[in-house]
Amino acid sequence: MTTLNEDVLQFLLDNGFKLKEYEDQGLTFYSKEIKDSQALKKLIEYHYEIEEDEDIVKGDTTFIMEIQTNGENPQWLFTGEHDMFDILDDQDDFFDYVKGIERLIRPTE
Repeated sequence: MTTLNEDVLQFLLDNGFKLKEYEDQGLTFYSKEIKDSQALKKLIEYHYEIEEDEDIVKGDTTFIMEIQTNGENPQWLFTGEHDMFDILDDQDDFFDYVKGIERLIRPTE
């Protein structure tokens, strides 16, 4: 059985990931939802080819990054208008992906 690396876990907790249980499936994930329109705009532009004048952020869009507490099923997804997802290879890929996303959406000062 796979286990979640302690360094990865601490990084996730430091970056706002929370436990989320899917009771119907009996699974628990560390999950982070992003609903901020500025962050969503950056994420959508990063993942999609967007026309210059296209209104890309819709009110019901959410971006979710999550990984099971045992380190399995690392994934990200958009819900709502921009239905897209990817399942990453392992927790190391997830760690690298989340680090990149956190740099991308971090407010510039």
